[in-house]
Amino acid sequence: MSSTKSNSKRVLITGASGFLGGHIAELLLQQGYALRCHYRRAVLPSFLKQLRERDNTDVEYRRLDLATATMSDLEALCENCRYVIHNASYVSDWGARKKFQLFNVEATRRLLDASRAVGIQRFVYISSIAVLGLKSHPAITEEHRSRLSNLYSITKQQAEQLVIKASKTATNGASFLTVTLRPGSIYGPRDTSTYYRVFDALRGGYMAYLGTTEGLIPLVHCADVAQAVASSLTVGAEACGAAYNITSGERVTFRELFEYVAPLLGCRPPRLVIPLWLTYIITLLIMGIFRLLFYSATPPLTLFRMRSMIGKRIFDIQRAQSVLGFKPQWDWRTGFRLTVEEYMQHRQSANL
Repeated sequence: MSSTKSNSKRVLITGASGFLGGHIAELLLQQGYALRCHYRRAVLPSFLKQLRERDNTDVEYRRLDLATATMSDLEALCENCRYVIHNASYVSDWGARKKFQLFNVEATRRLLDASRAVGIQRFVYISSIAVLGLKSHPAITEEHRSRLSNLYSITKQQAEQLVIKASKTATNGASFLTVTLRPGSIYGPRDTSTYYRVFDALRGGYMAYLGTTEGLIPLVHCADVAQAVASSLTVGAEACGAAYNITSGERVTFRELFEYVAPLLGCRPPRLVIPLWLTYIITLLIMGIFRLLFYSATPPLTLFRMRSMIGKRIFDIQRAQSVLGFKPQWDWRTGFRLTVEEYMQHRQSANL
């Protein structure tokens, strides 16, 4: 069903059926945008269906595999929109190089081409702070450089470069502009792929600290990321062609998080701290076994995951604050209390 709003208010959101994509869609609909929600999965999630039930003239759905779509398919996906929010990607710390390259780099390249071909004016790319590496650092700005070894980080960085270059090469009054956002560790309601699994592990009693209890988590609530996306659609041209770190700006350790969340879940926080040297050995053994015997499955522990838990990375969000007007609204304790409440309701309904 086509939207009653003009094309000047129509936004294509790729990966709208995912955790973050759904929250972006909800916020933009509230702000008066018409939505074209792209998804790849076989069944449309109920929360996305409900958007059209609330206002069926301003929401439409398009199912498409971006990795295998033709240019005609991609141009049709973008046609009659003014903005593209490219949120879809292959998110994992394990897998074949070809898959990461196809989903994260080539799909982005072709979507950029299709967007320009049909006259999209602004392209917002959802990247990740993973492109800034995992080494401890007290003030990581957008210009920080670190050696990357994880395929997800590498391919997201490559896609970023394509997006930023596309904005910089706009000439002769061309209106194709891009903004790149680098969210931190996103949490909030419906986060079934990350923090709901952490909650499961805490309740099951098999969560442990790897090397240290003082590793830092660069948290950001999904609603704050969605607000940064909305700001990116209206910010001036001088702010485009750049990347922005998006976190809450809070300094939170894994110990603080687990000790706060565990009582809300009705369990005890972890007590075991595995020595760093032993953590490396265990991780390498697990990864070796999975490479040999179960490569298509994701191991329970990888070097990327381990280094994420031991690092003390503090991300500078001053650029996002001063240029995008980014103002995180959610403190982590309030955000996680409500996230746990939603998680408990979700698990109870799943067990009925």
